[in-house]
Amino acid sequence: MREDIRDKLLNIFYILFISIFIFVVWTAIFNSVDLFYRMNSMINIILSIIFFIFLYLTYVALKKLDRDKLKKVITISFGVLISLQIIFLFFFLVNPGWDFGIVTRNAKQLALYGEKLPVYFYNSYPNNIPITLVLSYIFKVVALFTKNNNVLMEVGYIINLILINLAVYILYKLVKETINEVMAALTIIFCIFVTPLYTYSQIIYTDTFSMIFPIGMFYCFYKYLSSSDEKRNIYLVLVSVLGGIGTIIKSNVIIAFIAIVIFQFISSTKANKIKIFTMLLIPFLVIATINKVVISRNIPIPYNEAGLPATHWVMMGLKGNGGYNEEDVTFTRSIRVSNGKEAAEKANLKEIKNRLKNYGLKGYCKFLVGKISFTWGDGSYYAPAILSEKPISHNELQEFVIGNKNDGFIYFSQVSHIVILVSILISGIFAFKKREVLINSVHICILGLILFLILWETRSRYLICMLPEMIYSAIYGMENLFKIIDKKRCALKK
Repeated sequence: MREDIRDKLLNIFYILFISIFIFVVWTAIFNSVDLFYRMNSMINIILSIIFFIFLYLTYVALKKLDRDKLKKVITISFGVLISLQIIFLFFFLVNPGWDFGIVTRNAKQLALYGEKLPVYFYNSYPNNIPITLVLSYIFKVVALFTKNNNVLMEVGYIINLILINLAVYILYKLVKETINEVMAALTIIFCIFVTPLYTYSQIIYTDTFSMIFPIGMFYCFYKYLSSSDEKRNIYLVLVSVLGGIGTIIKSNVIIAFIAIVIFQFISSTKANKIKIFTMLLIPFLVIATINKVVISRNIPIPYNEAGLPATHWVMMGLKGNGGYNEEDVTFTRSIRVSNGKEAAEKANLKEIKNRLKNYGLKGYCKFLVGKISFTWGDGSYYAPAILSEKPISHNELQEFVIGNKNDGFIYFSQVSHIVILVSILISGIFAFKKREVLINSVHICILGLILFLILWETRSRYLICMLPEMIYSAIYGMENLFKIIDKKRCALKK
């Protein structure tokens, strides 16, 4: 009976998932965001088909290799990815701006001089306090040996690179253990074409710092599902711990945690539901409480009064392209400072109602098309805009990424993004017929991300923390597609 209910819910879910992802794919190909210039849809289609063929031929070649040669391919591919990260670190270094700059600058101030967190953190953005404190602790250790500002930043870059590459490595391990070693090797090769994995190598911020947590959760969840001894419960606790810490660093991470909790709840017996509550929710809540205590000690106002109300980001997500809007920030902040957080919340709710009323149903649907395009239509994940904001130096290589000659880079980024999205759609179609717990929960996570960014303030770089899950789903789709192509080829040979 329980399985029947679960299957019916999954059927409804996958009808919704596939329908929405058809639109997301269409957006990336035909309605991609015009941040730099309008791309040619036919070029995107042709290059994406060529890239799919390249991936299939690579897959065929990898299948012919023995284990030792596969390991060499994986090592070389990882080396290429790290080399690209280092190249971008050296040739595209920027003076830290926006929130990234505020976080790193104040982390250094805390570490070197013991200065308190400024108004920015507790009046507006307490969500950036955890990463600032983490960086300050790291910088304090480094400051025992040197107080050189450049050295502190270099350590930050190294930590950022380590976290990105650990996320990629866990992704590789997950593919290897749940699919096969050939697809794991193809995953690392594919990552070379996913540009945000190296364009963000120098952006020390929550997007990359949080990337390891969702994929870490899904890896621990898989280990829990595939284990049969008593120690398997440790993996469930690790899911909770990673979810708690990751959510503190970046709130979007909670989507992955919720996806796992939802799937476990609809799949478990009543007795197991109690265990899930104990193993998953309690550690998560304990970590959230500890975070609240730590932040409270670092700000001069009560924790509950800190920051702008959540309604602010919903309101901001209803204007323009749904992204950051300075006018909305000024509006909410001015009311919050003069009348308090509760008054700001009421003002936000009033404005949300006004904006929805002004849109009407037809207008709101049109707005959502533009918002989804702004979020999912940019294969560069906003990197060129960030890298061109405050470059420390200028060189010829920059022309091909952030300059007038960046057409190739933009298409290169867009094509890999389109292939990811198309492959996720394919994986959804295959998963509709199967009942595989891990991929089902990954798909719940991806749909949760789409729905969350429809409601919230958005930008394409907000996808980065979930990029490993998107790639995992894409690889799952490719593997199933490649198997069908192999069968067709074998049939033709006969």
